[in-house]
Amino acid sequence: MKNRQVNITDVEGKLLELLEAAQSGPIIITQYGEACGVIEGFADDNDVFDWHVRNDSQIFENFTPSDAARTDFPPMQEGDEGQEDADSQKPIPSV
Repeated sequence: MKNRQVNITDVEGKLLELLEAAQSGPIIITQYGEACGVIEGFADDNDVFDWHVRNDSQIFENFTPSDAARTDFPPMQEGDEGQEDADSQKPIPSV
């Protein structure tokens, strides 16, 4: 996929449009023909979480090994069945 590019002078007036377009892939921001930034959109909350896992070193700061052994999770609600399978088949957005 070819990188989409937009000049920095066009970003302010088109930010909402660019964020929506970036849900399908990153958009490179340029200034004087050189890359100076990137807009990466999130299609859903899973994309936001994935971004934090990759980029936020504090996300697991309060996580302890005993958290991994938890068994007191709330029961699944009706309609939740199969959700994990659907989520696992989504393509991982490229960075």
